[in-house]
Amino acid sequence: MPRQNLALNVGESFQTALDGFFGFLPKLLGFLLILLIGYIVARVVSTIIAKLLEKLGVDRTLHNSDANQYVERVVPGASPSAAIATLVFYLIFVFFLFTAIGTLEIPALTDFMNDVLAYLPNIIVAIVIFVLAAAISGVIAAGVAKLLGDTPTGKIVATVLPAIIMVIAFFMILEQL
Repeated sequence: MPRQNLALNVGESFQTALDGFFGFLPKLLGFLLILLIGYIVARVVSTIIAKLLEKLGVDRTLHNSDANQYVERVVPGASPSAAIATLVFYLIFVFFLFTAIGTLEIPALTDFMNDVLAYLPNIIVAIVIFVLAAAISGVIAAGVAKLLGDTPTGKIVATVLPAIIMVIAFFMILEQL
């Protein structure tokens, strides 16, 4: 008799596991489908934005400006259109990722993703602060270099002012994060 109960318990456990797996399978397929669609949409939109920004001459404008040499120091070979397109790709993909994770209906994972989503605006603001600070420090350094020229004071001011701006931006970024 005990062997019969053991076999029955093992069979019921196996049946419960299979029921759970096949009950979860549609959620998993929905997750993968949403993720695939999100990747395709994000790739298409980012490609369109990159081409649009290239046609508008955003890269050319940066490379022809005085700020180019300072941007090159921070990010060699920087392409604003590629950077913006990459940022757009990840923003769209993260949105689809959160949606896909919601279809899995796993409470702990959904709660974690909601916390990450609530923190995302802070990260975006930190990136914007960094980009603006780098641009402002580049413009100021170029302006000081033109105004004061190759004088020793000009070199010092052109070096110190951008550093001060970036230090202030660093603390602003830390406050956001």
